[in-house]
Amino acid sequence: MKRALIGALTLFVMGCGDTTPGYTNADEFPRLLGQEITVTGRPENRKVGPVLVMKRGEVWVLGLDRWPDDSDAFGGDGKVITATGRLTEAHDLPVFIPKEGEPIISGIPVPEGTDLKQASHRYLLLLRTRRWTVTDE
Repeated sequence: MKRALIGALTLFVMGCGDTTPGYTNADEFPRLLGQEITVTGRPENRKVGPVLVMKRGEVWVLGLDRWPDDSDAFGGDGKVITATGRLTEAHDLPVFIPKEGEPIISGIPVPEGTDLKQASHRYLLLLRTRRWTVTDE
């Protein structure tokens, strides 16, 4: 009994020692839809908007047109951003399967046989405020 209690306390203390401030992969996102969460990742500006690239997966940030270029703390190798917002999802990426002999259309080409709905999926983080935390990786 005493060993079991010590083991449980050890696991609890080890779990409390995790200093990662927020989710770093999208594996748990399906169960978190609609909730306010904190996400940590490497910032990137893309044509469709700002993204946080996590260890596994990515989340698009709503409420910004792009990550600011002129921020003293932003950018550079080894920088990560922690942002908090409401998690949602959309199927709005412009994906298409290119057909031989047809003109190339605007969007993201995907291989033949791809499920277009699944390929157009993305997770979105609606920022609560226009604030986030920048830290070294």
